[in-house]
Amino acid sequence: MDLRIINNVTAVIPAYNEERTIFRIVSDAKRYVAHVIVVDDGSSDRTAIFADMAGANVIKHNFNMGYLNALRTGFHNTTTDFVVTLDADGEHNPSYIPKLTLPLLIKSADVVYGKRGSFRDWSEWFISKIVKPITGITDTSTGFRAIRTSLTKRMNFYGYCTCGTFSLEAKSLGARQIEIDVPYKIRLDRRIEPNHFKQIIFLISWVLKIKLFSKKHSLMERRHHLR
Repeated sequence: MDLRIINNVTAVIPAYNEERTIFRIVSDAKRYVAHVIVVDDGSSDRTAIFADMAGANVIKHNFNMGYLNALRTGFHNTTTDFVVTLDADGEHNPSYIPKLTLPLLIKSADVVYGKRGSFRDWSEWFISKIVKPITGITDTSTGFRAIRTSLTKRMNFYGYCTCGTFSLEAKSLGARQIEIDVPYKIRLDRRIEPNHFKQIIFLISWVLKIKLFSKKHSLMERRHHLR
């Protein structure tokens, strides 16, 4: 394992009532990163206890503030050059962290997405279909990402979750984005995120504004050349 990668990476893991899996996820992630930050987003179980036992830096929210705010907290407390996000439920395999972070180290990308082989539900598929023509990213709903920390400090994290909006905002900031195939494990008890319905409406509005601006800019350029 390249120590240049390990010493420059922090894993940020938002967690909400994940006592069944968090110890294993933290233990596995620690093999590939310098620091692990678990943001316990108001859990009512022993998530924070098990994360601490596994060696994570645990930051607790007093109440459930949502995934976006958990990410903000994690990013705010990251001091390494690169940061990796992964879910606490065991969907992502931490052994792929070096593969995701290598393009950052060799400066060929600013964001690397762990592309899954399929989507968990129709809402994730639909969101990616909306966003892919603009960002070029197929799986815009994945929670497994490697990012330059400097980029996270510039992001506002719009919307109701990161699905679609994360890659759109990164694109608007000039970030180079790629995706790499990774295996994943689906939890059978997982349902469609309730925020996805609001997120789809938000994304449609954002994409329409982008297209309208692009069309207006194109018309202005044509008029300029005709003069």
